[in-house]
Amino acid sequence: MTRQNLVLLSDVGGTNIRFALYEQGAYTHFEKFKGEDFASYEEAIAQYLKNKSVRPTMMVIGAAGKISNGHVSVTNSHRGLEIDAASLRKHLKLDKCILVNDLVPYGVSVPRLPQKNLEDLAGGHGTKKGTTLIVWPGTGLGLCYIQDGKVCASESGHMKIQLPLPIVNETDDDLTDAQAGQLDKDMDLMKFLARKSMEKATRRQGKGFVSAEDVVSGRGIKNVYDTLTAPRMNRPDLTPREISELVLKNDTAAIRAHETFFRFFGAFVGNLATSLKAGRIIIGGDLLRVLPMKIQESDFIPHFLNCGRMTDDAMEMSVQLVTQDYPFAMEGLRLIADDVLKNGKNTLVNPNDFFISSLPEKQVTLEQKRKVYRARRSALNKGFEAEL
Repeated sequence: MTRQNLVLLSDVGGTNIRFALYEQGAYTHFEKFKGEDFASYEEAIAQYLKNKSVRPTMMVIGAAGKISNGHVSVTNSHRGLEIDAASLRKHLKLDKCILVNDLVPYGVSVPRLPQKNLEDLAGGHGTKKGTTLIVWPGTGLGLCYIQDGKVCASESGHMKIQLPLPIVNETDDDLTDAQAGQLDKDMDLMKFLARKSMEKATRRQGKGFVSAEDVVSGRGIKNVYDTLTAPRMNRPDLTPREISELVLKNDTAAIRAHETFFRFFGAFVGNLATSLKAGRIIIGGDLLRVLPMKIQESDFIPHFLNCGRMTDDAMEMSVQLVTQDYPFAMEGLRLIADDVLKNGKNTLVNPNDFFISSLPEKQVTLEQKRKVYRARRSALNKGFEAEL
C-alpha cells in the first residue's frame, strides 16, 4: 500500500467511537472517544485528525445501525449521531468512503481466529461450511451471519423477544412450582418492559415493543434487575457494572438478573440459529468477559437447545466462545479496505450491506494527472535548486 492509500478506519458504537490509521499493513494512532462528547460524527473525526499531519484518501466505517442509501442513524447513541458516506467523502476530500454495519467487520475477522482462541460450548458437528452466525452482546445486541462466503448484516437484535419456556421432559405431566414461578417472573419482566417502552415519544421508536436487546445486553441486565427490585422503597438507580459487582456480594436480585440474562440469551440464539439453519455459532464481546457470572456456568446451552421440533437440529450445531481480547472491528475494517484496494471492488460483504461512495471516474483520472504533474514539477524544482 502506498502513501496515497492512507486509510482512516472507524468503529462507531452506541457508546464509543474508535479510530485508527492504516497503511502498509500496520495500524497507527489508535484512539477511542466517547460518542456523547460530540454533537456530530464530523466533530469526532476533526478531533481525531487534529495535530496529525496526514490526509487520508480512503475511509472505512463500521457503524451500529441499519445502513440505508449510505446513511445510518447510530443505534443507542446518546447524541443521535448521523453518518452519511457521500457527505463525508466530499467533506474530507476522500477518493472512497465505505460504510457497513458495525458487526460486518466482526463477521470478516472473527472466523479467521485460530481454534486455540475459541472455547467449545456445545460440541455439535457443525463445520465452517454452511451458515455461520456471530452474536456480540454489548451496549446493544449485535449480530451478523456468513452465507455463501459473504458477510451479511442483521438487525435481529431488534426483533420481538420471546419467553424462554421451561425445560421439561417427555414424562413430565406439569410444571414444577419452581418452573411455574420462574415463568411468572419472566412474564412480569415482559409487562415491566412493555410499560417502560410506552414512555417513548413515538411508535416508530418502539412504543409498546420489547426487543431482544432490551434483555440480552448490558442495559438488559439493568432492566431485569430493576424489574426484580421494583417493589423496594428507595431503590438506588444502579448501572450494569454496579449490578454485576453485587453478584460478587451474593445479592439475590443481581444473581437472578444475570441468570435471566443468560436464559433469554440462550433461547434467542437457539431461535435465530435454527431459523438460519446455522452450522456454527460464534459468541463473543467484552460484556461476556466482564460479567462475574460466566456463560459456561449458566443455563445458556440448555435453553439454546430447547427448540421443540428443532432440538435435534440445534444439537448438531457447533457453539463457540471467543476467549481472546482482540481489535476485531479494526481488523475487519482493514480486511475490507485491503479487499477493495486489491480487487477494485467488494468481495467479502453481501452487496446489500455494503455502501461505497467514490469519486466519479473522470474526476479520479483528473486527480491522478494532477498528482503526476505535481510530482514532476517538484522534481524539476529540486533540479533547478541543485544547479544553483
